[in-house]
Amino acid sequence: MNSFENFLKAYEKGFKLQNYYEGMQSLKEKLLSSKLTLKQIEHNFFFYEKNSKLLHFFISHTHKDFKLKNSIIKLIYKRQKELLNFKDFLEYNHFQGFESFVQMRLKNETLKPINFDFVEFARLEDLHDLKDFFTSYFDEQFLFVYDEADLQAKIRKKEILCVKELGKIKAALSFSVQLGCANLDFIASSIKQEHKNAGYALLNHFFILNQKAYFFKLFVNENNEKAINFYQRAGFVQDMVKLEFYRNFN
Repeated sequence: MNSFENFLKAYEKGFKLQNYYEGMQSLKEKLLSSKLTLKQIEHNFFFYEKNSKLLHFFISHTHKDFKLKNSIIKLIYKRQKELLNFKDFLEYNHFQGFESFVQMRLKNETLKPINFDFVEFARLEDLHDLKDFFTSYFDEQFLFVYDEADLQAKIRKKEILCVKELGKIKAALSFSVQLGCANLDFIASSIKQEHKNAGYALLNHFFILNQKAYFFKLFVNENNEKAINFYQRAGFVQDMVKLEFYRNFN
């Protein structure tokens, strides 16, 4: 029996802690496409992302140092007591928090989004320009973890919007849709002169494309007051959900 078969058997019985939030089908697909490597330590299972430092775990023992390689983990929770469940694992395995995000949401009720003629869908020929643009704002180790195949899929699904100047991407927005909710995953703009309202324009087109969504959601760095104010002006409000990142290296 290989490690993944062992994992599936243990999964049926349940684990004390886990930090994978995308569902079992997603986990299987990533493993089959070689985007993850799996390490088993007794009845504990660790899935390492190949193109980043992200680590997903399913563990039965919380009071144990697993001697993990340099990794970054993400935890999503609503209440502080949920985070306390991870306290021993974090301490035994030398993880320290370094980034914290808050979730904001907007109910799709009375929105009247505006169309801007300079916003367009990203194209396949924009692939490298798009990745260079996003990774100049978002860390590839734990935030912008899309590889080229992921980006191609999102471009084909028309889930990436952009604004160009002289043929180069100067602002972009990436989103995803699930369970009646449209999630704004990434947005950035480097435009200072022409199309200074590119961020606002991208947000409006995000609303236009997802008019059937019940809610719009996003995570924003809790220390980024400028971004928080931008979303609040658009009607977003903070809720109780937090996203935190921890690492076991300096």
